[in-house]
Amino acid sequence: MKNLLSVLFCFLMITGYSQEFFMVELEARSPSVMDQVKQYEGFPVIPFMANDLNGVEQTNFKYRDAGKSMLIWFWELGNPVCEEMLPFMNKMQAAHADKMQIVSFASDPKAEVSQYLAANKMSFPVIPDSKMFAEGPYGGDLGYPRLFFVDSYGVTRWVLPAQSQQNQVESRKFVEALINQLVAI
Repeated sequence: MKNLLSVLFCFLMITGYSQEFFMVELEARSPSVMDQVKQYEGFPVIPFMANDLNGVEQTNFKYRDAGKSMLIWFWELGNPVCEEMLPFMNKMQAAHADKMQIVSFASDPKAEVSQYLAANKMSFPVIPDSKMFAEGPYGGDLGYPRLFFVDSYGVTRWVLPAQSQQNQVESRKFVEALINQLVAI
C-alpha cells in the first residue's frame, strides 16, 4: 500500500497534476484604477515645487494664491496619445489663461523634452524629469497621459487616468467640459 501511494505521488509530481491541487490565487496587490482616482478627488492637491524648463519655479500655491484653477498634466514622449494632446492643451490654455493654468510634468529627461519642444511649442510650463513624482504621489498606475483638475481653492476635483482617454475625440470633449466647469467654480 505504501509503495502504491509512493508511486501515485511520484506520478502526480512528474505529470504536473499536483500543481492544480495546490494552486492558490493571490489577491490583487494594488488598488484598482477607480480606487486610486477616489484617493485624489475631493482632497487638497498634493503640493509640488519644481523648476520648469525655463528655470522658473512652479508650485501649486502660486496658482491657488492667484485664484487660478490648475490642470496638472502628466505625459511622456513617444506616447502617441500624449503627443496628440499637445495642440488641444495649447488651445485650452489660450482659451482660459485668465482663470486656469496648465502645468505639465514630462517623465523624460530635460534634454529630450527640450529637443521635442523645439519643434512642438507649449504655451504652459513644462517640468521635465518628473517620472519619480508622477509614479509616486501622483499615481503611477494611472498611466500616461493623466490629468488632475484642481480648483482655485487647491482641491482636486477630477482625475482622468490614461484608460479614460483612449477615444481622443470623446475624451477631448469631456476634458473641455470639465475645464469649463473648473473655471466656473
